[in-house]
Parts: sequence; C-alpha cells; structure tokens
Amino acid sequence: MSGSYGGAQDGLYTYDLTVAQGGPRVPDEEDLGGVEIENGDPPPQKGAERDGDMDNVQTATLAGLVRTSAVLCRLHVEYSGGSYVVVALDAMGRNVAASQFTPTVNGVGDVTWSWAAGVLPPQTRKPRVTVQGAFGHGYATFAVDSLRVFLADAAGTPTDLDFEVEIRG
Repeated sequence: MSGSYGGAQDGLYTYDLTVAQGGPRVPDEEDLGGVEIENGDPPPQKGAERDGDMDNVQTATLAGLVRTSAVLCRLHVEYSGGSYVVVALDAMGRNVAASQFTPTVNGVGDVTWSWAAGVLPPQTRKPRVTVQGAFGHGYATFAVDSLRVFLADAAGTPTDLDFEVEIRG
C-alpha cells in the first residue's frame, strides 16, 4: 500500500494499526520493505553475505504467502450450557482477544459474531467453518465487522455444535 501509513517504512506492524492510523491491513510488498534493494559496490559475496536479490526474493515470497493464506483470525468456539464461547483464537494481530468477539444467537445452529471496527483487517473472502468433535457441517456469511455461522448435524438439521471459523482477508 505504497504511500500509506504503517509497514516497514514506519516500523509499524500492519495488523496492529489503529483506526486512527488507517486500521489494520494485510501487508503487501511495499509494507514489507519493497523489492528494490540494490547491492552496494563491491557487491556482497553471494551465499556468504546477505544481498539485495536475496532480500527482494524473500520479501516477494512473504507477500505472496500472506496474499494466498490470509487468515486474519481463527476462532475456536464451543457450545456449552446454552452459550457459544470462544475458547481460543489465533490471530495475526497482536492486540486481538477473544473478549472482542460478541455472539448473538439467532436460533438453533445460527450465531452471529461481531467485533468493533479496527479489530481486524477488512474481510475480503468468505469465512471457512469447520465443525469440531461431531459429524456435521457449517458455513458462514460475512459483513464488514461480523460474520454469521450456520451449523447442522450430519442429517442437515440445524444443531448447536463446536466449530472453528477462519476469518479471511
């Protein structure tokens, strides 16, 4: 995101940018330092010292990995005692906590999760739901700062189940 705030140019981790800083985002090559690093004169000895080509290829590779596997956050959710609870989460942002995700039960096997603006980068892909510990299936729809998870047992009957959902950027 050339010309924007954050990334290597400012020494700021793009997943942790505040709303005032433009909000969190998935980094691109420019955020990661760019791919225009040139060797000095004399050039470093290839294989023995770091050189521009090596840094440029590593930056392009990292940017490619982030683009193709952009899981912003994975919620591990259990249904217990009539409530859905985030029991663990994996997130790229260091300031993301389970307490920032609020469930709203819409019916059996139907729960909406919402969070405040700036907690995660914008979702750009459909979330991925995986049922845990039971036969069943799930799918999700999404909006800017929320997603809705639908769950069913193996027969297709709406059922409250444990699941993981990947929020994707």
